[in-house]
Amino acid sequence: MNKVKCPDGGTVTLGETFDWENNSSKAVSITNCGSFLTQSSYTVPAKNGGTPGTTPATVLTDITPGNYTYTENTITGSTPTMKVNSSMPKSEKY
Repeated sequence: MNKVKCPDGGTVTLGETFDWENNSSKAVSITNCGSFLTQSSYTVPAKNGGTPGTTPATVLTDITPGNYTYTENTITGSTPTMKVNSSMPKSEKY
């Protein structure tokens, strides 16, 4: 499963389920993501020892591929971005 680090953002595909990954010692709240994910907010637990906290999320299938922004409570003055790629298969050569 793809891992997307809080707060870095990342690249995902339409319909993909991925894990938000948190390497900090505090829980992270991710909000304002309902335009491209199946939920509008997520809470990603703090790391436990050396193991990052994770929370699964799924990308919507009926959106236009592109860059989507969201809000995350540990960043000040920054807007993280998620790039959503199309999941359409590549054309086969004949």
